[in-house]
Amino acid sequence: MDSNLPSASRDTHGAATGISKESSARDAHINAPEAKAPSGQEGAPAGQKDSGHEERTGGAVPVTQAYRGKDEETGLGLYRGMISPWDKVVAYKETYNYLFRHRALMATGFMNVLRIVEPDDRKRYKALQDTFYEAMDQMFADPGMMEFFRTRFNIPESEVAGAHLAAVFADMGDEGNLMAGRVHEFSRDRVEKELDTCPFALIGPDICATSMGGTAFLKALAAPDEIYDDLSERRGCGDTHCRVVIENKRKYGERQRPEEFWENFGPSADPIHVTPKEEMKTECEHLTTGVYHSPYGAQFTTGELFTLMGAGGGDSSMYGSVEAIRVLRDVEPDEKRVAHLIDCVFEPCGKYAFGELAAVKGVRDWLGVPGTVDDSRVLGGYVSMIFQARVLSWKFTEFEPDRTVIEVDKAKLTVDNYPEIALAYGALFNGMAKTLISAEWVARFEEVSDQTLQLVIERGYYGVKGAGIAGEGPAGL
Repeated sequence: MDSNLPSASRDTHGAATGISKESSARDAHINAPEAKAPSGQEGAPAGQKDSGHEERTGGAVPVTQAYRGKDEETGLGLYRGMISPWDKVVAYKETYNYLFRHRALMATGFMNVLRIVEPDDRKRYKALQDTFYEAMDQMFADPGMMEFFRTRFNIPESEVAGAHLAAVFADMGDEGNLMAGRVHEFSRDRVEKELDTCPFALIGPDICATSMGGTAFLKALAAPDEIYDDLSERRGCGDTHCRVVIENKRKYGERQRPEEFWENFGPSADPIHVTPKEEMKTECEHLTTGVYHSPYGAQFTTGELFTLMGAGGGDSSMYGSVEAIRVLRDVEPDEKRVAHLIDCVFEPCGKYAFGELAAVKGVRDWLGVPGTVDDSRVLGGYVSMIFQARVLSWKFTEFEPDRTVIEVDKAKLTVDNYPEIALAYGALFNGMAKTLISAEWVARFEEVSDQTLQLVIERGYYGVKGAGIAGEGPAGL
């Protein structure tokens, strides 16, 4: 290892459509509204007490975190977490983990929609790799990004491109994405990073292929013509670890490379370092210590990582989902078919989420739902936790036994221009209504304005009867 390079800690780092108003499912540009509070409810009813809500079993709209002040760093409530309508607080560490589990599950749904449209694994992997590469390449083509990197990460002016600089950037991303591990080797000629956890691994090989598109930052930071970059082990493919090895050609010589990035499994020239299972980490240390230390001495608070990794907006806030949607738009021009497939995948996902009675009991306990409440408010409370974890701008406008309505900022919900995400949430929540409450309940999104959607949860007909055969009841979903 180069003696003049900083050491990397082996302990801390390794480093139905669902929308009532007809809208296009792709290429829709949604103008972001003026800046709002980053999370929680807005517009508290006059005179309402700051007490959770005034009546626990009807009538009052719950007062959530926004009225109790916000943590400036994350946009979460001052207790750094989420709070249910029944005043059950979920702390920061669990909120962070919950957010990334939710993001991985949403991406799993979209990746499976893509698998139906493009069943050829090799074609799908390449398309996912390419779309992520393009996004990363555009990000680092901005001179301001390179200035941010060198300034924020304390990179000395004397440092030139090399494997180590790419590792500095990637290590922070790993930590922020809750990929706990360690850096075994850190030099200009060789980097070896080993990960013990990855919240996205449950998605499967598609996300591993996607992530290899991230090697675009090597173009800016590591002189890509001089190095080999391998993701030799992948938890999303069944390995115990994820392992990234970057080796410089001038030291290790030329070797034959596969055609596509996602095929770079190695092996590496030098032996790898394998951490035994009993010494593997279960979580990133910044969740406990509050700080991540980058190799050149830069420090990132855990709240800064929470925000940098996309809480509240930006494509990274729905990593995996966004990449799958981009490829879907390229390979399937029929918008109605895509909307139908999204509905067919996400609605049963919602039913399965609470298909077991133990799951219903578990989430009710997690939310602190009183035993006498078994109506629209249960699903409304659960949805509010998702919106809080994502740091969206939202509010309850109705919170009654027979009807709960939640308004949400459309641009933030859909990451500005991915209305497919709203389609998926509409189907998901409609499915959840059937098992978290009962089969007579429905959930649907309606457009309030160009900037706002509202989720309506109420009893309703659907299917053939909802289509008007019975001559009564609301329209089906």
